[in-house]
Amino acid sequence: MNMSKKKDFIINFVFYGILLGLLYIGFKYIAPILIPFMIGFIISYLIQRPVRYLNRKFQINKKILSITLLLLFYVLISLLLFLLCINGYSWIMGITNEAPKFYQEVIQPTVSNLISEILSLTENMKPEFKAALDEFTSMMLDSSKQLLGSISNYAVSYVANIVKGIPGLFISFVMTIISSFFFIIDYDKIIQYLLSHMNQSARSFLSDTQYFLKNKLWVIIKAYAKIMTLTFVELSIGLSLIGIDHSVLIALAISIFDILPVLGTGGIMIPWSLICLIQGNFILGIELILVYVIITVIRNIVEPKIVGAELGIHPVATLMAMLVGGQLFGIIGLFGFPILLSFILFKTEKNKNETTKSIE
Repeated sequence: MNMSKKKDFIINFVFYGILLGLLYIGFKYIAPILIPFMIGFIISYLIQRPVRYLNRKFQINKKILSITLLLLFYVLISLLLFLLCINGYSWIMGITNEAPKFYQEVIQPTVSNLISEILSLTENMKPEFKAALDEFTSMMLDSSKQLLGSISNYAVSYVANIVKGIPGLFISFVMTIISSFFFIIDYDKIIQYLLSHMNQSARSFLSDTQYFLKNKLWVIIKAYAKIMTLTFVELSIGLSLIGIDHSVLIALAISIFDILPVLGTGGIMIPWSLICLIQGNFILGIELILVYVIITVIRNIVEPKIVGAELGIHPVATLMAMLVGGQLFGIIGLFGFPILLSFILFKTEKNKNETTKSIE
């Protein structure tokens, strides 16, 4: 590597390091404030295509079409959010209310039976050992009761925190609606104004970003559709082998739930296996844990390869981007960092090709 290449490498490294630092600061501190406006602009952008199509087809005024489609969109979103909130609240409160009953009817009898069996095996033990064992078993029962109480209190406090956050979410939602109406009414004027105040490099960067997102969005959807399909097939086979009824339907529901990166397959499989173990169905509980472990191992191996292949980056780089992004920004970083890495490589390759052509 000659001196000029070393300089180029150092310059590129410093440039992208500064860029990542600015992005981190922007996402961490600035983006939360601007999110309603960003979402409003994205919604306005997405509605432009159906607006243009209907305008060409029926010759209806674009502003009237835009406002009508936006109103329909928000009506549907509001209905879905309302139903989701009602069902979610009912589900959480149902679990919280049923927890004491579940303890009395399932956990306590199971633990008591288990303790009785242990005591029956220790009848010939010395009195001091039996006394210690009796004390230990009573401590186990008390601890399980306290644990259940803690879980119930946590669930109640979690719901309370959600309720506290509702006013802020409502304000953000209202700001998103208002900004999207302003954006969509004067969308063409806003775009023209922004472009008129950009230099050629900024326009080129914006054009490249738009091109990249248009082409890569479908690719990312396709990649995660492959992962979801693989999870569905694995679950169908695994649940069928251990004798679960309606295994295909259950596998379909879990594979859809698996899209959520924070919860994933474990959000259903782990509680299911724990309930089976508590109820004394040890074989089924262990089988469910084995199925979950196998699926998790395969997913951790396959997901970076699939996402990396679709985005054009190495699986190791994809895995590192997912881990770093997840640690820094949660769900957004988990999905966004591989896309950002792919975009950086795309821009680097494009600049390299343009430089090569200019030299030629």
